[in-house]
Amino acid sequence: VPAFLCGICGRPFKRRTDYVRHVRNVHEEVGRYSCERCHERFGRLDKLKRHDKRGCGADPEDDDK
Repeated sequence: VPAFLCGICGRPFKRRTDYVRHVRNVHEEVGRYSCERCHERFGRLDKLKRHDKRGCGADPEDDDK
């Protein structure tokens, strides 16, 4: 049973440290890191790297429009 529930998005967390990190990185510091292809923003560099490694999925031709 999760002890901490994000009041913004409803995501549950078992540990307070994970909850605090989530709020800080997802809801308060969104946009610190940005994908150059699709412009999606991430609060943590490791999340941007994971996004890039898994394949962004952005259409490179969209940049020409």
